Amino acid sequence: MCILKSYGLSIPRDKFSSVYDYLHENNLLRADLKIISRGNLRILPVIHEVNLDPYKSAIFDFTSSAENSISGVLNKITWNDDIEYGERNKWYRLGKCIILKNWKNTDEEKQAAIEIVNKFKVISVYGETGKILGEKRKPSVHLIAGKEGEIQYMENGVKYIFDPEKVMISKGNLRERNFVSRIGIKPDNVLDMFSGIGYFSLPIGKYLNPKTLTCIDVNENALNYLKKAVKLNRISSKFFIYNEDCRCFHGKMRYDIIIMGNFKSYLYLPFALRNANAGSRVILHIITPTEKILDTNYQIMERINKFGYRAIIENAHKVKSFSPHVWHVSVTVLILQTPL
Repeated sequence: MCILKSYGLSIPRDKFSSVYDYLHENNLLRADLKIISRGNLRILPVIHEVNLDPYKSAIFDFTSSAENSISGVLNKITWNDDIEYGERNKWYRLGKCIILKNWKNTDEEKQAAIEIVNKFKVISVYGETGKILGEKRKPSVHLIAGKEGEIQYMENGVKYIFDPEKVMISKGNLRERNFVSRIGIKPDNVLDMFSGIGYFSLPIGKYLNPKTLTCIDVNENALNYLKKAVKLNRISSKFFIYNEDCRCFHGKMRYDIIIMGNFKSYLYLPFALRNANAGSRVILHIITPTEKILDTNYQIMERINKFGYRAIIENAHKVKSFSPHVWHVSVTVLILQTPL
């Protein structure tokens, strides 16, 4: 057995899932080393010194996992030169489902997927072949090996249900879902204008417990999974679920939090404002180049003022890198005054 020294983070078992997901999403984990279990602690091998408050990295003795891990199986594949080295064996786990990125539908990849199903506790392996398609945000994902159909997975104590071939899921938005569910206020009524399977609505319902949650989406499949997940999570908030275009929605009430989890949210801003009151918070998600982040904030405020509202930007932060020098940004606007 080969012992290798490396930096590691010692994490309590109940915090393991969220820390692991964050490190995995940001390519900070060493896939070639085994995770160490010590009582109630799990020690995660990281690629360099990482300080993730309140956890600080230290040097530990790890053993190799290259021959007995999913990454080890994927490393055996012969990749074409058109895929950069760092992108070649990327994958992520959703419950007992594995999704491979940059899938090229080769025989080697199919054999690797079959090996993953047979060797590890995995029900299905899917491959991503492209981008999210259309207004219904249908994923370009196809089953490679294992059983197709619905899967469940848990994230920060919230259970989600979906079919990878029918509806999208963004694993990289983990911290943003945490931010929204811990926004620091106790809302009575929440409006989610692009709810999908409940990326934001479910954690809000579970941890903020508003009186009502109104969820809108054009994808009927996504809303059916949301309904199942509401029951599965035993959320007591009253859900109102509408399968329609949010531009056609006229609420019977005004909402304390309005979420627009869509990169075109700037264009949908007028339809959010008509459901807002003084004191409402509107959360927009936008794609913007690094050098235009401040300009984006200015454009949002200018558009709000144009419709006769007064507001301030309460929070603006980067969610994750979308592409080189382009960011997914979240902006929270606090409405101070509505038109007379």
